[in-house]
Amino acid sequence: MGPIGDAYHYPKMRGRSRLVQGIFLGQFFPWNGSENAIHAMQHGFEIFGSDVEGSFGGYENLDNLQTGIHDYFKYLKFGFGRATDILSNMVRRGIIARSDAAMIVRNKDGAFPWTYLGVPLSDILRPINVDASEFLEICDTFTNRALFAGSHSDMTIKPLFDVVQGED
Repeated sequence: MGPIGDAYHYPKMRGRSRLVQGIFLGQFFPWNGSENAIHAMQHGFEIFGSDVEGSFGGYENLDNLQTGIHDYFKYLKFGFGRATDILSNMVRRGIIARSDAAMIVRNKDGAFPWTYLGVPLSDILRPINVDASEFLEICDTFTNRALFAGSHSDMTIKPLFDVVQGED
């Protein structure tokens, strides 16, 4: 395996066997992206300045323009996107009411990624040799038909459900 592939495997120990276990930082303290962003900004981190397309907040996923495509495919496959992830954490921590989060999700999740971090989709697709029409076909291929009707090629894709509102 090459040097990149090796980064995703536990190291092999010579001589004696050793138990290696990955740990998640969230096991030790509750992850709070917005508080982390505030702390990072005090040390020079620059946020996007507005909400990142398809997300909530301007402080996450600023290092890869293809993240917007990734988040959109997640929405097409599973019916929820990055805004739902972030706002669900905020609801669980009592930062925002569930009904307010649901309204925001309706406006953020599933927005077609015409731009990401202000960069046009055509510029994002160019390095991977995909044009807009191919991208629309790919979107159709990965759309979960149990969740959506219509087609990307004629931009008629519509969710078959609405965000379920429960009690706060």
